[in-house]
Amino acid sequence: MRHSTIGAHPSFMVELAFDLLDEVFLHSVVVENFRLVVDIIILDKDLCSDNKEQAVAEFPLNITTILMHNDNCSDEQAMEKAAEVHQQRSRQFV
Repeated sequence: MRHSTIGAHPSFMVELAFDLLDEVFLHSVVVENFRLVVDIIILDKDLCSDNKEQAVAEFPLNITTILMHNDNCSDEQAMEKAAEVHQQRSRQFV
């Protein structure tokens, strides 16, 4: 859900779609890289805003909160796991 709500799709569409042929824009490598970029944007936001969101109790969709709940781990462990996912996505990006 967050992939379609952060504004990345319209931004990339404006920047890329007008300059690229459909065969390029819709190529599986471009589509996968787009997904990775959106993941990285979401993870960056969640990692940077974790303390603030916990302080004001506004964190139902923050990845660290989800990891803490699902994996029964501390905030620090959840931050480490989220950072690992961020690094994995960054390495996958072509």
